[in-house]
Amino acid sequence: MKLSVIVPVYNVEDYLDTCITSLITQTEAFDEILLINDGSTDGSQEICKAYADQYPNIILISQSNCGLAAARNAGLKRASGDYVLFVDSDDYIRKEACEVIKKALHARKIQVLYYNVEIQYDIPSSERADAFCHMDELNGACMQGMKYFECAFPGQFTVCAWVAAYHRKFLEEFRIAFPEGIYFEDNFFSLQVISNADRISGIPDSLYIRRCRENSIMTSSMSEKKCRDLITNQELMWQYLVNNPVWLAQKELLRRFIAFGVLHTFYDLSKCTQKKLITSFRHRFTELFFKNWAFLFLEEHRDYEADLAYALMLKERLEKKEECKRERKQIQEQIWNQILKKLSGLPFQEENINVGIYGIGMHTETLLRLYEEKIGRIQANLFFLVSSEDERKEFWNRRVFCYKKMPKDVNCILISSFVYQKEMYRNLLEQGVGADRICFLYTEKSICDLTMAVRILNDESDI
Repeated sequence: MKLSVIVPVYNVEDYLDTCITSLITQTEAFDEILLINDGSTDGSQEICKAYADQYPNIILISQSNCGLAAARNAGLKRASGDYVLFVDSDDYIRKEACEVIKKALHARKIQVLYYNVEIQYDIPSSERADAFCHMDELNGACMQGMKYFECAFPGQFTVCAWVAAYHRKFLEEFRIAFPEGIYFEDNFFSLQVISNADRISGIPDSLYIRRCRENSIMTSSMSEKKCRDLITNQELMWQYLVNNPVWLAQKELLRRFIAFGVLHTFYDLSKCTQKKLITSFRHRFTELFFKNWAFLFLEEHRDYEADLAYALMLKERLEKKEECKRERKQIQEQIWNQILKKLSGLPFQEENINVGIYGIGMHTETLLRLYEEKIGRIQANLFFLVSSEDERKEFWNRRVFCYKKMPKDVNCILISSFVYQKEMYRNLLEQGVGADRICFLYTEKSICDLTMAVRILNDESDI
């Protein structure tokens, strides 16, 4: 079995040696390392050439600057391995990666093998440590791609191409490639992979190190091009889905996926400061939604997050303004009823019980403010938990404790974080808190947080 590595290279001379060294010092050598120099203007080309001259398994391909997707596609066309994996040139991999991947692939006939990713924080980041780790249930299993997506989406599914090894003939058979000339190219690539794969599996090993650094594509600000490409990506994915029988057979999953795209595209667009430009993008996006997906959101038994996405689209629609306004008002009332029902079920009204809330961020702030406005004054003895001992000592006039030093007589702990709930849950279990005393504000299937919901319901211009 041959294993090929595809490394797109563009102006990364400060990181390139670390990346390539990690590829050539493996416990078992890669059969083929393709370095795709995408028109670098620094010393990256010379670094690549020096390694290619020295190592026979390194192939250097040089092209004019066409972007990350074009570089990866060029690598796919040239690769000869049975399986391919992608490594970004500012990242690196563990020395045992090739050996572990080959061993796993020899043991099972699969199209995609996921492995886990660790993050090296060169800069402060809110990105959680397990952001690029797949769900444990995939390890050793063999699942159909759509089944995996149904189980993993959204919190345990990542779109990044460098989280897996792919059977090259599988990619060729289904003509799976990266859309060129746009950012966020991994979104469409991953959608094609999970839509067509019959046999995917995973291993628990952390083999890839993703470097979180300044001035990378993932950490740079929302430019005009990024905003435009967000919409272009949705157009590509929606065009792919609209007549796809595999997806149309699973309407609930499809609706959640579309709703997620709506809510998070608008959230990302709100980060751009060019408001007039963003308004035109939002209108373009809205027209696309009503052309393709409105029918999904008119069916019964929708969850409130899908209703939120639909309400947001109704707000943006230019046609039938008054009709949309009436419909949106009705939907908003339904959403509020569902949210208030959820809030009224929280253990805040019983006196003389000790309730902890894990988290003191905007989710908790929104939760408490909304609860006291809509439900009433909190009667329970409330305190707050955080993960670091360096956090503040008081929040909402209540005590704040590190979870390692929490009070002993706790009746219930509510995890209020949307992003870090898995990590918080593990922390509590490690401290001996029984699972029956832990409750969650969100589920693993949640696609938006309470803060986003309230902003949409309150008609704020940006979510």
